[in-house]
Amino acid sequence: MRLLEILRNLDPPKKASINFSIFSSLISDSVWQNILKFLSAAILPLLVVLANWKDDNIRNTVIGSVALALIFGVIGILIPIIYSLWIHFLLMPAIELLALTPFMIRDSIRKKVL
Repeated sequence: MRLLEILRNLDPPKKASINFSIFSSLISDSVWQNILKFLSAAILPLLVVLANWKDDNIRNTVIGSVALALIFGVIGILIPIIYSLWIHFLLMPAIELLALTPFMIRDSIRKKVL
């Protein structure tokens, strides 16, 4: 009986979260999580811009990459964290690649025809 009473009075275990103690007085943890979720979607477009930096059509690449980052960034914020924020951070570029694969295939077929 005494043991059950002690166990009931124990605090539940705390959820593991990212420690942002430097900025915790300015921005809450949920805002930091949304920023990181948005940045996870912006990694792939940023790599596309860096890969095509010396291209003649860099303006179109930057505009398309910013649009892609904004669209997937908002989608990434709306998707709830499944297990950990870091898993979300790793899966978002893979989801982007899966979503863009049909467009890449269509573009390569068009280039072969022309």
